[in-house]
Amino acid sequence: MSEDEFAEFENVVWPKAAPEETTVEHVVVSDTSAKSNVMPVLIVAGLLLVTITLGGIYSLLSSVVVDQDDVDEDGVSNLMDSCYDGERDWTSSVATDHDGDGCRDASEDEDDDNDGLPDVSDDCATGDMDWLRNFETDRDVDGCRDAGEDLDDDNDGVTDLTDLYPLDPTEWADADGDGTGDNADPFPDDAMEWQDSDGDGYGDNSDQFPTNPLEWVDFDLDGQGDNGDDDDDNDGVLDLYDMNDHRDSAIYIRLESFTLLDNVDLFDSVGEIYFCTSVNNISIGCMPSYMSDYIEVETGTEVLLNENYHIDLEENLRYHFIEITAHDSDAFSDDELDLNPLPDVEAIEFTFDSLTMVENVSLVGNGSADGEKDDGVLQFSIQPFDNLVSNVRDYYWDFEGGYYSLSWVLNYSTYASYRTMNHAIDWSNAVTYDDIIPQYAAFSTPNEPAIGQLAVELQSMAQENGYTSNNDVARFIHAFVGDIPYLYDLDSSQEQTEYPKYPIEMLWEEGGDCEDASALYISLVEHLGYDAALMLGDTKSTADEDWGGHAWVVIAMENFSGDGYAGEGPKSSIMYYFVETTGHYDGSSDIGINPWYDMQNEVFYDVE
Repeated sequence: MSEDEFAEFENVVWPKAAPEETTVEHVVVSDTSAKSNVMPVLIVAGLLLVTITLGGIYSLLSSVVVDQDDVDEDGVSNLMDSCYDGERDWTSSVATDHDGDGCRDASEDEDDDNDGLPDVSDDCATGDMDWLRNFETDRDVDGCRDAGEDLDDDNDGVTDLTDLYPLDPTEWADADGDGTGDNADPFPDDAMEWQDSDGDGYGDNSDQFPTNPLEWVDFDLDGQGDNGDDDDDNDGVLDLYDMNDHRDSAIYIRLESFTLLDNVDLFDSVGEIYFCTSVNNISIGCMPSYMSDYIEVETGTEVLLNENYHIDLEENLRYHFIEITAHDSDAFSDDELDLNPLPDVEAIEFTFDSLTMVENVSLVGNGSADGEKDDGVLQFSIQPFDNLVSNVRDYYWDFEGGYYSLSWVLNYSTYASYRTMNHAIDWSNAVTYDDIIPQYAAFSTPNEPAIGQLAVELQSMAQENGYTSNNDVARFIHAFVGDIPYLYDLDSSQEQTEYPKYPIEMLWEEGGDCEDASALYISLVEHLGYDAALMLGDTKSTADEDWGGHAWVVIAMENFSGDGYAGEGPKSSIMYYFVETTGHYDGSSDIGINPWYDMQNEVFYDVE
């Protein structure tokens, strides 16, 4: 027995046994030697009894002594047992003690996996062990280790495999792929937008006023939002009256080919044909331009045409009535040809809808169906376009046997600024052309940058093609201006309305009449340093024709000859040569050639 066991043994209080009844028998010993033999036996028996008794007691004590290394006998030593004096009658195992801390999972362990999160809040109470739970390893604080056992790290109900934002509980999808989750993206289906700072429903990337909830677009880029802008497209027509306030509607009418079906003259089979066009009963002009009068067409023969009208439609009208007529030029009275299959109608008639018709339309006018004579077939097309975006103009001209073309970019805002200027000519106090010529001369703009750029380009083209002298450059530019189609001013069928154009307007609209072409030519050559002047007067092309007002240009040239005028005042010694700007016909028209039969009332105005 060890010292500790003995000490414990000594401290045990044993209950006293109840006395047993004994019967004493009197034995008489008469032999003293017998007594002496009995004593050793009694001593030995006593010692044996004591030994047996102590052994039983020790055996009993041994059966009730506790194992001091595992007090609760759960199989976990006291040193490792967080509940060393806890529940008994169970054994620690993975099934009963997941973290092996000696605390029984079912009843006494509040954190079975020892991750620091109580089981009542732990979705993985018996999950991974030996990891440090923090915001980086358990983003949704659910007790499940993100790296291995948590299939939904942000606990948003979408598994990590399909969650584009597995660590963000507020996002899981990005439908437009712009990097901003659908829940935070006010434009979840627009990859170009993901923020709307002013809350006006227009994304910041496309909102021209991202901090102003009342504005989001400035169509004409004038700095004023369309909601507060009375003319969104800056076409000079207020939105209140504009049929389309984001478009400046225009059309090309292209005359493509013509076939003369019947003889129109008694003595030959050749017709002298020209075409005239009106829009909304306003004459646009006749093709070819009046200086060439007509084209010769053999009966039964198709001739190709290259005649184009550029028409800027009135923005306050939706429907535009187009009428095209064909005529045979005669000495006494021009005949109108039949282009319409309807009886008693000769002209082609077509209504154009500027709101819905945005594609090219090819048309044919054929007058043969009604059985009448003087029939013809005209093929033409109507090509709609938007003046706001169609800013490239193509020009074609011939000069000394060569053919030239130029594609030139013009700025709509520059065109619009000139179009909104005053174009009226005040005739109220005019007696002679001298009284009004300063008003016409004011339409020349040699200092306009766009005109200056074009002048330099034309000069370069002339020089690159071998026309290097100053005189040849001026002649080359005359061919350019003269081959721009001649178009009448907008006029009613009852009364002519004078509308001089600024040079930018004539270039943009690809046509003009005499004063328009004169202003353009003067502006181009004056920018290059030439000395040019404007002239007004009355002209007629034949002896039988009535006098009509006309504008033309004269230009000072050195070592030159031809028709012209002497200058006036300090320039009276300078010779200025005639320039008919309304038409150029290679080989028959040039600077110094006056094509008119007669002229009167000429006045001269030097443009500086």
